Amino acid sequence: MLKLAHGFCAAIAIALLTLGALSCSKSNDIVEQWTTIGGTVTSSITHEPIEGALVVAFHNDAYISHTYTPASGKYSVGGKSIGLFYVTCQKDGYEPFSRQIVSSETRRNISGVNMELVPY
Repeated sequence: MLKLAHGFCAAIAIALLTLGALSCSKSNDIVEQWTTIGGTVTSSITHEPIEGALVVAFHNDAYISHTYTPASGKYSVGGKSIGLFYVTCQKDGYEPFSRQIVSSETRRNISGVNMELVPY
């Protein structure tokens, strides 16, 4: 019985290795999964876009990417991950702003994450 179990385990191991080799050979065809978060940064008073605001994305407390907003106030940040993101925004003369965003396999291109900065 022990010999049969050992032979059965060896057959399973070989089958798993074969399947692993097959999936590895196909890995070049898999597109990397990115999460993109975008929106517009505006003033809470005038509702006008804010140029030059720094927008930074973090995933699991690790820096992912950043950008500065153009005159339109639009931004797009992200990285090669899915899950919990924090997006922060800051600009001199305004209170810093932060949002928590969750991405998933079916929710990776997240738009409309608008941020209104409050002047101080």
